[in-house]
Amino acid sequence: MSLLTQRNGLKVTWSPAPSVTQIITETSSRRSVFQKGDGKEPTVTIYKPDNVKDNISHVCEVTSPKLGDVYVMWKVGDESYREGTTSAPTHQKDSTSVLSILTMTKEEYNVITCAVIHANMTNRRAPLQVSTSKTKLSLTMKPPIQKELFVNDTIVLQAVVSGDVNDTVQVTSVSCKVKDERVPNGNITTGNVESSDTSQFKKIYDVTVDTEKWFEGHVVTCTIRDTNNNRDIEQKISFQKGDGKEPTVTIYKPDNVKDNISHVCEVTSPKLGDVYVMWKVGDESYREGTTSAPTHQKDSTSVLSILTMTKEEYNVITCAVIHANMTNRRAPLQVSTSKTKLSLTMKPPIQKELFVNDTIVLQAVVSGDVNDTVQVTSVSCKVKDERVPNGKIKTGNVESSDTSQFKKIYDVTVDTEKWFEGHVVTCTIRDTNNNRDIEQEISFQKGDGKKPTVTIYKPDNVKDNISHVCEVTSPKLGDVYVMWKVGDESYREGTTSAPTHQKDSTSVLSILTMTKEEYNVITCAVIHANMTNRRAPLQVSTSKTKLSLTMKPPIQKELFANDKIVLQAVVSGDVNDTVQVTSVSCKVKDERVPNGKIKTGNVESSDTSQFKKIYDVTVDTEKWFDGHVVTCTIHDTNNNRDIEQKISFQKGDGKEPTVTIYKPDNVKDNISHVCEVTSPKLGDVYVMWKVGDESYREGTTSAPTHQKDSTSVLSILTMTKEEYNVITCAVIHANMTNRRAPLQVSTSKTKLSLTMKPPIQKELFANDTIVLQAVVSGDVKNTVQVTSVSCKVKDERVPNGKIKTGNVESSDTSQFKKIYDVTVDTEKWFEGHVVTCTIRDTNNNRDIEQKISFQKGDGKEPTVTIFKPDNVKDNISHVCEVTSPKLGDVYVMWKVGDESYREGTTSAPTHQKDSASVLSILTMTKEEYNVITCAVIHANMTNRRAPLQVSTSKTKLSLTMKPPIQKELFVNDTIVLQAVVSGDVKNTVQVTSVSCKVKDELVPNGKIKTGNVEFSTDTSQFNKFYDVTVDTEKWFEGHVVTCTIRDTNNNRDIEQKISFQKGDGKKPTVTIYKPDNITDPLSHVCEVTSPKLGDVYVMWKVGDESYREGTTSAPTHQKDSASVLSILTMTKEEYEKPSTTITCAVIHAKTEDLRAPLQVSTSKSETPEPETGFALDCNKDVLEEDEFRSLWSTATSFIFLFLFSLTYSAVLSFFKVKQ
Repeated sequence: MSLLTQRNGLKVTWSPAPSVTQIITETSSRRSVFQKGDGKEPTVTIYKPDNVKDNISHVCEVTSPKLGDVYVMWKVGDESYREGTTSAPTHQKDSTSVLSILTMTKEEYNVITCAVIHANMTNRRAPLQVSTSKTKLSLTMKPPIQKELFVNDTIVLQAVVSGDVNDTVQVTSVSCKVKDERVPNGNITTGNVESSDTSQFKKIYDVTVDTEKWFEGHVVTCTIRDTNNNRDIEQKISFQKGDGKEPTVTIYKPDNVKDNISHVCEVTSPKLGDVYVMWKVGDESYREGTTSAPTHQKDSTSVLSILTMTKEEYNVITCAVIHANMTNRRAPLQVSTSKTKLSLTMKPPIQKELFVNDTIVLQAVVSGDVNDTVQVTSVSCKVKDERVPNGKIKTGNVESSDTSQFKKIYDVTVDTEKWFEGHVVTCTIRDTNNNRDIEQEISFQKGDGKKPTVTIYKPDNVKDNISHVCEVTSPKLGDVYVMWKVGDESYREGTTSAPTHQKDSTSVLSILTMTKEEYNVITCAVIHANMTNRRAPLQVSTSKTKLSLTMKPPIQKELFANDKIVLQAVVSGDVNDTVQVTSVSCKVKDERVPNGKIKTGNVESSDTSQFKKIYDVTVDTEKWFDGHVVTCTIHDTNNNRDIEQKISFQKGDGKEPTVTIYKPDNVKDNISHVCEVTSPKLGDVYVMWKVGDESYREGTTSAPTHQKDSTSVLSILTMTKEEYNVITCAVIHANMTNRRAPLQVSTSKTKLSLTMKPPIQKELFANDTIVLQAVVSGDVKNTVQVTSVSCKVKDERVPNGKIKTGNVESSDTSQFKKIYDVTVDTEKWFEGHVVTCTIRDTNNNRDIEQKISFQKGDGKEPTVTIFKPDNVKDNISHVCEVTSPKLGDVYVMWKVGDESYREGTTSAPTHQKDSASVLSILTMTKEEYNVITCAVIHANMTNRRAPLQVSTSKTKLSLTMKPPIQKELFVNDTIVLQAVVSGDVKNTVQVTSVSCKVKDELVPNGKIKTGNVEFSTDTSQFNKFYDVTVDTEKWFEGHVVTCTIRDTNNNRDIEQKISFQKGDGKKPTVTIYKPDNITDPLSHVCEVTSPKLGDVYVMWKVGDESYREGTTSAPTHQKDSASVLSILTMTKEEYEKPSTTITCAVIHAKTEDLRAPLQVSTSKSETPEPETGFALDCNKDVLEEDEFRSLWSTATSFIFLFLFSLTYSAVLSFFKVKQ
């Protein structure tokens, strides 16, 4: 934003975090002048985020007691000024603030500067600036790059500098030394800065050190300078030799081979030192796996390295290890494994070659899990003792299979006659990995030499894919070869099983699957041992064709619309061509139907896996209704027969049937009606429907249903809710003089109703007007739309101008509704005059009338009570109960604070034994929650504009006194108590003030410092803290401090007292307990104990730093003493510094100089000793002291568990009391 633009008066509104949305409205027409404010230099503060994301925002707050106009811009690093988004001034009680927000990308993130120009400046070219940097630097040392070690026998370590500012990481340099010898700059290679997943920038330095010194265990120390925090960061790394023995190396490989194959190399030793692991696959160069940290078991330590490769790469696998006890690192310890498993399989003759070319082509299949091994393996074969020439063995390509194997197929052509004579074919491959030959034999088995039986089994029904089974069987079946033909096409191969042996026979099954479109004459062809001519195999054929003819009754639409009888002759079959060429001929009685009256349709496929062709056959209408028989015929050429079907009209008893329409109870999206046509002896009837005035539509009509005394036909019609109208069922039957005027029955779906609703409460409360609601409901929109309402009060008609019409709306009950607002005289209503409203139901020729009136009840003023919730959530509900012994009609509305009336949800009256009640519930948000008013208008009122009102406020005020702030006491010798005002209404807490006195002396206002109001999510309360400074001497003398607040909502004072408890006044015993083992972080416990312990204040020091506060428990009372425990947690790094001393400082009743508290110290190197009362005598011999220290070590764990459990119980009790 430029200076000029700001002066033109931008108005900026901010939405809450996490997203910041600007709504900017420019008001350039308004004149503006520069506001100087108090002319003082404002305070500028930058707030930065906890963590770094892709887009990072900083907020600059400019604040002053009377802030004038300020202009804010930003700098990122050394770049030129950039503009943020600056808010309008925000006014607090004692100050005014302007906020500016700047958002940048993670890549831009650098030193951030907020620059401010304000009224009190001598040089605007040097604006007021505040800067912050995000930099956190760290240094990590990584072990040697393994490839450099294995290939070049060179130790190249990696020093990784990390930080969240690109430039800082970029300019940071690394220096290193081996033992005390500096690593030359030429041996430290600098990499580029890169961004990582942890929102950090990283720069990697390759540090080359002497290999011999590394393996001798010399320590390498690298250092960087953190200029932001004025400190050096140092990291060390060295080679760990372990027990110096040669480790055991084992390779674990997977059971099966997948697309990606992993091997694990385990390096193990009783005391394993550092080891470096790399891999080889076949003869390639070294590659690196993923190596774990050492895993420690009871008797050994292991390192695991995993290598993953593709199935194509899979070969001989080598794990190479460099360890401490090696004379030649260029010849590392190696273990290898190979995956190769070779096999040879012989497959029977390729059947297509045999059937088409009378040639025997066998298949020799070489399989293995190494591509190269399978590729180079060759096959040799012989027939009996005669070698098969190389030209007769054809080599295929290597392919991958589902079994995770590579396969190579050799086609081996042998003499056909020798094969059928039973000569043995032997094929051999050489397995070079295992130094062996693999041999397989195959020959033709003749069986009993008899001609087998061949049978085809076909399916019962035809689906999209159709299968046939060919069974070849014989008492002693030899080898047979089976192929198929579909129609006149060439041979195709099915799936043929191995022989199946039964008690008296052996069978082979072959299955062939084809599509429905291919389905035709099916042939199974078999070559077996006892054949003179293999080019004319044994064949069996079958055809799938099944023809049928069905006659269907007249097409009803043709009959109702055109008075025509059009029957349907349906030809069905499972072969498309057969159905296509089949023709239909028909006759009526003995008279042939002309071809022009028979109309041919197309062949269609149906759900029953059949092909269908429909013929429309038009016959004379009069002859049909006279009952003449219609006979239609087709010729089944496959089975050389005629198929004939007859149909005729059945007159029944010739009487007019009864027609009834059944409609549903309720209306859904799809509505169905049923038309029942019934008669004692019902003949054929034809049924169609009309909806409203539309043309005929067809329903779904059942076959006749026969009961004891009657026969019925049902027709069902389904329509949408939008179509629903007057429904007509039309029937043509035997006893009709005019079929163009069929028997018809109609029904309408309309169900009209009228409901009267009580007065609209808002109109009554706001305008003292009675507006009733007359609701017209029905399931036909048009009927509801045209229905009008008329009303009267007693016998006086309500004028049309007082009845206001609404729109038709659809409701959840599948009804349409129209609401009429009916305004009646307010006085007459409350006098109890009856209001009667009427509508006309034209469908049922009736009037519908509804009455409503005001019920006065006993006329007494009811009791009104508000019930509010125990706790405050996001949405808060209050209930207003209106009750009376004989409660009449009441009207209830609500107010929240000073806002206008709002309506709750009011129940119907609830009747108890001695009273009746109405409940109204109001729900509001936590933000709206304020003084709540329930307003009631009832029968016994002189002024309805001043309804009966009951109010409640949600405010629950409380006051809590907290003991002195320990840091103020230890550092400044000052007693600062905290008075905490809590409540669930922010404004009430905000305006509540605290007054205090020490004994009878008032604490001056200047000694009571007010804090801000904060919301506690734990208690759902707003809290405001007052720091109350009292005289230190008077506090330790035990003078009572009393603080008071005024609860204006409940017209009462709330008072809390606090004072210092001296106890027995003796000097307490102070003991520090330190941990048995070192963790990160780690804790120390300080116990302050005395027979009658008074109030004590505990703080800690770590080294020479200033006081820090621990977590101090409430007093714990034992039989003969009372204790207070304080726990301090610190980092392992702090603890392990040689200069670190841990000090527990205690101020108690007997402390003469508060600036010299009672102190006990300990460090990592010494056992803590108590200030008084501890049992150790330092003058006794060493053995006794060692025994004590052993006892101390043994007891430490128990003491920690005990003390922590006490601390937990005490803190839990403290919080419970607080709540």
